[in-house]
Amino acid sequence: GQVVAVLSDRNKGFFAARSIDIVHETIGPVSSRTENSITVLHQIIHVEKDTLVESNGKLMSFSDVDVGQWLAVSGHRRRNGEIRATRLDLTEEKEFVQVIGAPKFIKDNIYAVNGMRLKVNSWLMDEYEGGRLLITGELTDTFVQVQSIGSDSVSQVIEQSEFLLMEGFVSDIDSEAVINGVEFDLPGSFDEDMFDIDEAVQIGGSLEDEGFAARDFVVQTEENESNDLLPDQELEFDEEEFESEEEYESEEEYESEEEYES
Repeated sequence: GQVVAVLSDRNKGFFAARSIDIVHETIGPVSSRTENSITVLHQIIHVEKDTLVESNGKLMSFSDVDVGQWLAVSGHRRRNGEIRATRLDLTEEKEFVQVIGAPKFIKDNIYAVNGMRLKVNSWLMDEYEGGRLLITGELTDTFVQVQSIGSDSVSQVIEQSEFLLMEGFVSDIDSEAVINGVEFDLPGSFDEDMFDIDEAVQIGGSLEDEGFAARDFVVQTEENESNDLLPDQELEFDEEEFESEEEYESEEEYESEEEYES
């Protein structure tokens, strides 16, 4: 269930992980809940039948999650900013809360990430040019007093990658597909009516002169089979490049503490 950012090197036909970072879209107390959703730091989080819920390494029922408990949330953001949870981990109360997102300016030193208001010292945002940020701060009754802002681990991996594989929801699509803020150029033959924009996809691409070009666009069929909508645009690797000359990024999911092929 964990969403992770993996940086790896291609070596003799295999990819060897150089770094693996768990991505938590938000960490904080539960402020409200319904039968199949919770709210943490104003982030609406949807829980589905395959969402894992764990406490101290043991599975538990979502029905046992109470308002006031702290959660670390792994999942994928939909176009509307809400999160489809893949895993929820109960955690102890912490000094600071955390949220990942693209902050929008409200007024003065006030920003917001999907409804969560942030009070930010102006110098922290001096070099912000858009995109997802990892934000931590102290929770008050009305806002988060931001203590630190930085790139999330996915953004850090992308900066070092020549090949990219990402899973999530497409937030915008035209001649490009945007997933988690990353733009993938699509070939002119791509038919956006072939998939449901409200369903998660997996996009693979290679770094070209003007950004990443989509080579794989995989959706799940109703029979739970994978269907690549770009069958003629496969990623190709130079088999003669064995050492750390090619890099690869992936957001995959983990069950418990062991990695599995998705």
